[in-house]
Amino acid sequence: MPVFTFDLHSHVNENKVTAQDYFGRAKAVGIDAIAITEHAHIRPKEAFEKLENSVPEGITLIPGCELNCGHGHLLCYGKDKGFFEISDLFLENVKFEACLDIAKQEGLLLSISHPWGFNSDSFGYTLGFEGLEELVFENDIGVEIYNGMIGSIANFIYETGWVKKPVSFLDFLEKNRVTRKTGITRLSTRLKSKIDQQRRNVVERCSKAIELASHAKFVTAGSDAHVSNRIGEGILKLKSDEPKLTNKNVLEELRKKENVIWSGPLVIEREPGVYERADKPFNNKEILQGMGYATRKLVGKVREKARIGKKEEESTQT
Repeated sequence: MPVFTFDLHSHVNENKVTAQDYFGRAKAVGIDAIAITEHAHIRPKEAFEKLENSVPEGITLIPGCELNCGHGHLLCYGKDKGFFEISDLFLENVKFEACLDIAKQEGLLLSISHPWGFNSDSFGYTLGFEGLEELVFENDIGVEIYNGMIGSIANFIYETGWVKKPVSFLDFLEKNRVTRKTGITRLSTRLKSKIDQQRRNVVERCSKAIELASHAKFVTAGSDAHVSNRIGEGILKLKSDEPKLTNKNVLEELRKKENVIWSGPLVIEREPGVYERADKPFNNKEILQGMGYATRKLVGKVREKARIGKKEEESTQT
């Protein structure tokens, strides 16, 4: 039974990533399927079109978007380019219920981005844990169990030895379930400095996502890469009865949560069922930037809207 490797969260427009660099990195780290999930307010159709004619043999490009849902960021995946013509999806603060209805009608997949990742755009901070857990229980929706941007910054979580031999998805969950009730408090003696407090904060964000995802209908994982050399920093490995992934079968395969054998940082299988981390550690500058990004209000959206407004104003004056 083949095993496919997915990166289900990536961006290209903000840092002008080229198709050559994007797919070069994806091939180098062994990605079989990658979703381009540009932010809804940063030209997601343009991002897909930048890549669609350069897809290498052996890689499936999944059209997607990170929607600006009223509750927070919401990953959405489609089967083809027609996905980008569903204009109601790409509205600012689109209602979650509207997203559910459209997804059901159009055969789309929805997955909650970094549920506890970023203060300003994550479901967990608008709904609270119980509210978010109820939403996941009651709806046909997935959860991003691992986000490479948050997880790589939280290298600390993997330095504790909690992951030794993650031979299955459920085993991975059990070895990493650091809930509000247990686990985190055991680290208190190690949290001496301000940066350690920030690390603890990131650990909690990761662990809550894992706990929430255990209840979801399906799970996703991705790098959240905004530059090419971070593609693959978050992956999902899934066994399948299909000999090859295509845009016709890939979304249905992702629904098969029971077939997920790994979701986390980039790994290499050294022997059957035994994985070794292969992701590149963040440098100190990236770690500090990431921690700041995770805990402050994001201004990129505002800047982008201002840029678009200025461009439209200039066009009306000519």
